[in-house]
Amino acid sequence: MSSLAWKINRIKAMSPAELLFRVGRVVQGKVEKQRLSAGWRPKPKGSVGSRGGLFQGESEQIVSQWRAAYAGQLAGYEPLLDGDVDIFGHLKVNLLDGFNWHRDPESGIVAPLLYGKGIDYRDNHQVGNCKTLWEVARHPHLVPLAVAYAVTGDERYVRLVTSQIDSWIAQNPFGLGVHWCSTLEVALRLVAWALVHSLFCLRDEQGLFSRVSDSEALGNAIYQHAHFIRHYLSRHSSANNHLIGELTGLWLGCRVFDLGAEGEVWAALAKRELEAEAVKQVFEDGVNKEQANYYHLWVMEYLYLNWLVGERYAEPFSDTFRERIIGMQRFISALRPPGGVVPQIGDSDDGVVARFEPADSPDPYREVCSAIQAVLEDGCEAQYLSQKVFWYSLIAGRSAQIDAGPEADDQPAGQLFPKGGYAVLRGGGAHLIFDAGPLGYPSIAAHGHADALSFCMALDGQWWLVDPGTYCYHTQPDWRDYFRSTAAHNALEVNGHDQSLIGGAFLWLQRSKQQIGELQQSADGEQQSISGSVSGYADPQIRHHREITLDARQRKLRVTDRIEGGAAALRLLFQFHPNVRLYPGELKHHFYAEIEGEPHRLEICADEALQWEVRHGEENPHLGWYSERLGQKVPIDVLVGTLQAASGCTINCEFSW
Repeated sequence: MSSLAWKINRIKAMSPAELLFRVGRVVQGKVEKQRLSAGWRPKPKGSVGSRGGLFQGESEQIVSQWRAAYAGQLAGYEPLLDGDVDIFGHLKVNLLDGFNWHRDPESGIVAPLLYGKGIDYRDNHQVGNCKTLWEVARHPHLVPLAVAYAVTGDERYVRLVTSQIDSWIAQNPFGLGVHWCSTLEVALRLVAWALVHSLFCLRDEQGLFSRVSDSEALGNAIYQHAHFIRHYLSRHSSANNHLIGELTGLWLGCRVFDLGAEGEVWAALAKRELEAEAVKQVFEDGVNKEQANYYHLWVMEYLYLNWLVGERYAEPFSDTFRERIIGMQRFISALRPPGGVVPQIGDSDDGVVARFEPADSPDPYREVCSAIQAVLEDGCEAQYLSQKVFWYSLIAGRSAQIDAGPEADDQPAGQLFPKGGYAVLRGGGAHLIFDAGPLGYPSIAAHGHADALSFCMALDGQWWLVDPGTYCYHTQPDWRDYFRSTAAHNALEVNGHDQSLIGGAFLWLQRSKQQIGELQQSADGEQQSISGSVSGYADPQIRHHREITLDARQRKLRVTDRIEGGAAALRLLFQFHPNVRLYPGELKHHFYAEIEGEPHRLEICADEALQWEVRHGEENPHLGWYSERLGQKVPIDVLVGTLQAASGCTINCEFSW
């Protein structure tokens, strides 16, 4: 899609009020660009200092507790001194020897040192892959280095941290370059600096200020980060998780660092808006409105970290804010099958709010949920006492509460989240998630997929039927479109159309309309049924109805699809996990699936009215792919059924194990 076409589509998604706001932002940028050319830089009225580190308690006691719990991890920090940083699990970057913060580590392209707000970060020829370029400049890798210094006192970690902050400040004058382009990137860097400073404070109350080469330059940079965030907050159709992340950076920056009277005003604004956004962006049942599990995780951790900081500085958030956090934790925990992991639904970008350990968490959902449970609920299980649980609990001034009992599967058989549009069915070793929620939030639904009425299924904790993941954002637009498409999900494609119309990499135009029914359960919970419907498919007359019924006693799942509104060419798809192999049965509409080493065999009796075939990892057009992390994709088996159907046509498929 051309830049002009994207701009036209983007304008279509704006209200008149937003159009006026965007014009104002353009004027604001032009004025700022001229001021920067004349030598202006925002500067604090006084010197920037510390308001005290985040972590509460006696430093010696904290270090002693850490060593008692995590001494076995100490050796893992030593390799970090080599300067290697892992990006999204497939790209290693070395930050030593004059690292260029403007060079995309993936493509080698060096982004120009121009006015940041004027750089088109979507232009791969100008900046390379901005996702990898930005990731390292968020400085999440500096926090584990600061942990290592805090618990060992080894000065080598200090030198590596401060040299990178010094070099970043030297190479990135305020407002210039790709790192002054996105407000969220500025905010996440400020979060990292606040955590690093707080960890350094365990050894020296001046924290970073006594260790960098130029404390005044650091203070100015901190102030400029907060100033930039305050004046470029995401608004209108861009006010999704980005706004909450930006406010998080502003809140932490103005609580951890002393930015004078302006800092107090900005902190009050950040807290007030965070309270409002928690209600705007999270349904009462705990579902994040962006309809993407990983962004649910982002928002959940943002809100929890903000709540902790409020406790630390005796500026508590409301009970409603707290309840939204607990609701989010309970929803995402309900999606996890016993012994398994939370599935991918919607976009996932693999980033983190904060990382304390030397390597990425193998289960970031469990890590954040445990941190919340340890302080706000009945405690987390001892085997999930990660460093995030430890350090976050210290911000609240509490020891993490430990539930000493074994991991319990205390979820009810069936659960409905009616506002968010999800249902969870459980029994007979199966765990199913049915998605009939909105496309996304706000009007552009940037991180939603065309996956209405799709479902995922796990057996004894292992996922068999899956959501495809994300794979890429700003590069390879054809793959970006595929992984968001209806054909990449366990869904029904009608007349070759997605349920909603793609308008850009993070933009939907014509949006589908869907609704979820009531959860039906037998008295003993052995039979559970949920239904939903969706209209869209570039035809307002077409409506797809789906009902899924789990019979736990017979270990069967029935999927019933019905199409209304006219005759249509249908393509029904079922996507299988990369570990699953799909084989034809004795009849043309019978198939079976197996995972090597797993006891289950999944029998599939598909509707014989359709023409069925197994497809696998095709590229022209794309079909049958799965991505567990950004930048990585693998071929998978997908069962595809096609039919030229009359209005009112019903399709029945049955899965048994």
